[in-house]
Amino acid sequence: MKSTSIAGILLLMMLWNVYMATEGVRAMSCGNVSLNLGTCMYYLAGIEPRPPFSCCDGVRHLKSLAVSTADRRLACHCMRVAVDRYTGLRNDLFKTLPDVCCASLSFSVDLEKCDEIP
Repeated sequence: MKSTSIAGILLLMMLWNVYMATEGVRAMSCGNVSLNLGTCMYYLAGIEPRPPFSCCDGVRHLKSLAVSTADRRLACHCMRVAVDRYTGLRNDLFKTLPDVCCASLSFSVDLEKCDEIP
C-alpha cells in the first residue's frame, strides 16, 4: 500500500514537471519573437516580396502564444527593438505580416503604439 502511494506521488510530481516545462516554452518572450520571426528578415527588410512559409508559420505560432494583452504588447515591444537594432527592417512591413501570413488579428500592429494594443 505504501509503495502505491509513493508511486502515485512520484507520478504527480512528474506530471507537474511536464506541465511546468510546457508552460515555460509557451511563455511570450523576446527570444520567442526572434526565434519565430527570424526567417522573416528578408521580407521585413523589403528584399523579398513575400515572406517564406517558415516565417508565416512563426507568425501563426506567435499569435497562438499571445493570449493576453501583456503578451501582445511584449511581442510588439520586442519587434520595435528589432527594428531599432537592425538597420533596414521596416515598421510598415511588420504591420503587414499578420494579413500576408493569413494570421489576421482583431487589431492593427503599430510598433510606434505598442502600449495601445488591446
